[in-house]
Amino acid sequence: MKKIKEFFRFGKFIKLNTHTSIFSNYNKVYKKYIYNLPKVNILIGVYILLIINIIIIQIMDNIELGIIGFIIGAIIISYFRIDSRFLVLPVIILLGFNLFLTLKKEDKLIEIITIYTFYFLIGCAIVIAREIKENKSLELYFEKSFEKFINKYITLNLLKIICFITLVITLLNIFIDLETLKNSALYLVIITLIIIGWSKLSMRNLIVQK
Repeated sequence: MKKIKEFFRFGKFIKLNTHTSIFSNYNKVYKKYIYNLPKVNILIGVYILLIINIIIIQIMDNIELGIIGFIIGAIIISYFRIDSRFLVLPVIILLGFNLFLTLKKEDKLIEIITIYTFYFLIGCAIVIAREIKENKSLELYFEKSFEKFINKYITLNLLKIICFITLVITLLNIFIDLETLKNSALYLVIITLIIIGWSKLSMRNLIVQK
């Protein structure tokens, strides 16, 4: 009887040590390959996740399920303490796109974009609520990261490429129906112009202050 009890105690000890070892290894792998990743990479990953989420929903034709992907994205951004304004920015862009489409009378697309704007707002609310509750310093601030991104990628050369693509789409629209794509490309030109203009003004103000 004593031997049986000792055997079960030894078994529990082995089981506990195995679980502890697995958990310890998981923590090491998690900290090395996930938690210590550059927060910009995590943000890009979340944006890609949301784009894939939107594509899958559109293929499935079940837009109501889209909220799940946006909640997961918001939780990831919140957990890694990324600025909530990275979710506010798509909301502003989508609202502007909706206004632009209203002028073009693209009613069906307006309805879809309005739903996705609402999903982004829910994501913003989740992240902002966590920021207020925890009151911790962020690990990725909007201003610095956004300015670096603009200075690196949003250039006049990019604007020229977008304008050229828009021109090609506009010409093709004469022969085949590409009205929605043409309107989207035009809006992208406007947004790029605004961002470049804002960047130039910010740089000029910094020079004046110095």
